[in-house]
Amino acid sequence: MSLLTLPVEVLGRIIAEAWALPLTPLQRLQMATSPLLVSRSFAWEFTRVFCSDIHILTPFHLSHILRLVLPRLTVAFLSTDSSFSPSEFCRSISFLLQVDPYHGNPLPHPVWNNICRIMQLLPEYLPNVQRVSVNYHNWWCGDPYFACLRLPEQVVELDVVFTHSLPFSKARLEQDVSLVEDPSFALPGVKKLTVVGGNRSFVSQLVSACHDAKSVTSDTFKKPLVLIVKEGVVPMSKKQPKSYI
Repeated sequence: MSLLTLPVEVLGRIIAEAWALPLTPLQRLQMATSPLLVSRSFAWEFTRVFCSDIHILTPFHLSHILRLVLPRLTVAFLSTDSSFSPSEFCRSISFLLQVDPYHGNPLPHPVWNNICRIMQLLPEYLPNVQRVSVNYHNWWCGDPYFACLRLPEQVVELDVVFTHSLPFSKARLEQDVSLVEDPSFALPGVKKLTVVGGNRSFVSQLVSACHDAKSVTSDTFKKPLVLIVKEGVVPMSKKQPKSYI
């Protein structure tokens, strides 16, 4: 049985599980641009998945989403009579900040304009978004503009992910990346924080900024498991399962 003959419910589940994978930037871009080449049903099911978990893949991608996706003007929407609304069903939005590690990190990264813009628009256009993800690819130094991040009240989950296609950028990041020392930087609305690939300094500073988080998860701190609190890093008790890294 091919994908084209699967029941739409099964097809949608397959697409959703694939979209939720930790794809590389190229893989995610390919997945986002290929559905129209498969079939109308495939394009529609992908559109439903994408609109529930939006990924901003390039600095110009946000304009496409605001002009065509949210108003339901894409080919997939025009080819169906479904009443599905991106504004109603979108639960998360992710931003990709990708750089060429051989030429350094442009500051500010062009995507920060998108991030600042969409954070202001979320309450009106995407009122049900609760999770924001900032994905750095091939970064090897700090991003001072991260400390400018302001999340609307509806956002209660924050993910920060560092990925690499080259080993040297990962090695540099482990030594050099940290948040700008800004005592006023705080994200008190974040209740669930996840950091993947960050170094100890970055994770500790971000946890301090998210001082009201109930759950903190990171792969940075290996054995033994630890619980980060504002006073520093302390051993985690086995009786504290909700906040962990």
